[in-house]
Amino acid sequence: MAGIGGGTAACLELNRRAANLEAAYRLIGWMASRLRYTAAPIQEIAEAAAAEPAFSRLTFLKKAAEAMRQGESPAQAWDNAVADDGAGGLRQADKAVLRGFGRGLGCSDLQGQLSHCEAFAAQMDASARSARAEAAAKGKLYVTLGAAGGLCAALLLL
Repeated sequence: MAGIGGGTAACLELNRRAANLEAAYRLIGWMASRLRYTAAPIQEIAEAAAAEPAFSRLTFLKKAAEAMRQGESPAQAWDNAVADDGAGGLRQADKAVLRGFGRGLGCSDLQGQLSHCEAFAAQMDASARSARAEAAAKGKLYVTLGAAGGLCAALLLL
């Protein structure tokens, strides 16, 4: 049973990573839309995003919005929140892309911000697709290996 549990946990982690990357991709598109149509400051957009149920799985958002509310620059608040986030199921490479996106927040005019969002949305989309493919390919494998490992351990104990 422990083997199946371990395999299932690994499978769930892959799916969680894929779902978080997909949510981050949608977030960047959502932020770009807000910028385009409201030209609101990044702090307001981050606060609105943190309140959106669609982005609730991105736990770093609330931390970033709170830090911005307390006067921290958008780029620094985002960077710190992503770096400190341990609940997101994201790998260091995923966090590096998100941190790169955050470094450009509020650092240019509207057109520059929109171009920035577009470039990082493409990167995040590619990462999300790759993670989803990895979850599909390796998820069943992990469960099967966990079950096989558990059976082998049971046989050895007999």
